[in-house]
This record gives sequence, C-alpha cells and structure tokens, in this order.
Amino acid sequence: PASLPADYAAVAAAHALQGYYVIALAAKDVGRLGDAALHAAPRTELEAGLHFAGLLLFRNELKPTSAAAIAELKAGGVRTVMLTGDNAQCAHYIARAAGLTAEHGTVLVATLEDEDDAALPPQPPEAPPVQVVRWRPMADGGASAVAPLSTAEVETALAAGADSRGGGGGGG
Repeated sequence: PASLPADYAAVAAAHALQGYYVIALAAKDVGRLGDAALHAAPRTELEAGLHFAGLLLFRNELKPTSAAAIAELKAGGVRTVMLTGDNAQCAHYIARAAGLTAEHGTVLVATLEDEDDAALPPQPPEAPPVQVVRWRPMADGGASAVAPLSTAEVETALAAGADSRGGGGGGG
C-alpha cells in the first residue's frame, strides 16, 4: 500500500538484529459487517487494501542463565546448536548473546529460490520451477548484495574450518 515506507524491510530487519520481535500493523474500514459476514469473508479479501499503521516491537530477552549454561556445555566438549521459530535476524541476536556464535563470526541465512541456471535441462512448461538453497551473510540482515553461496560451497567451507580446528566443528 501507499502508506508502507519504501525501507520497511530494512527497518524491520534492523530492529530484529537488536533482539526485537517485529510485527507489522495494518487496518482498513470494512464497513458495518456482522460477525457472520466477517467470519464468512475470504481472508484474501479481508487482507486486501490495508493501510500500514506501524511496527510493533517486543523485546526478546535471553534468559539470565542461558549464556553461562551454554559456556559450560561448550567447556565440556558438547556441541551446542539452536533451533528456533524466530526470524533469522532475531535468532542471530539471541545466538550472539548466548555465546553460540563468535562475536565477529560469519552467520549465513538460507533461502529457497527458483533456479534460473541455463545449464539445467529444459523443463516441461507445467513443471514446477527447480528450486535451490542459496546462502547469504547475515551481516546486513541477510539481504546482502554479495553473491550467494551454494550449499556445496558452504559444506566445503565448513569442512575446511573443522579441519583447521582439529575436526571439532560446531563453533561459531
């Protein structure tokens, strides 16, 4: 919509990198709809023509004991990983605060993208697009202009890093 700032994605990513959950707020006047009509309306119709109202921020704080517990696990030789449903930028903030990643280490964001490689064999018109995983640095929220890495390139870099650390892997 016209009310949406052009840089909303960058603003939202910047907040998330500081540990905030970011929720966009929007509204529209639907007139006088009764409950039955409102519940019967298709979601796509209700969500069309919205007016951007702003961003709602919730601070995502690390539990006070988490960093110490992770440091103790690492000291004991336990490989620590984080699985989360948070967006990538907020997860990045929490991982750094918890000591899961090195302060200046590289964090990669994976996206699933349509492959447009001309070297692929021709696909039938009705076939779904071929998709590949692309990896980009998190440094700017994952929207880097740096050329993406393939999964094979990431695996090679990880293997080289594990070899240089004595095969341990799993560090930030």
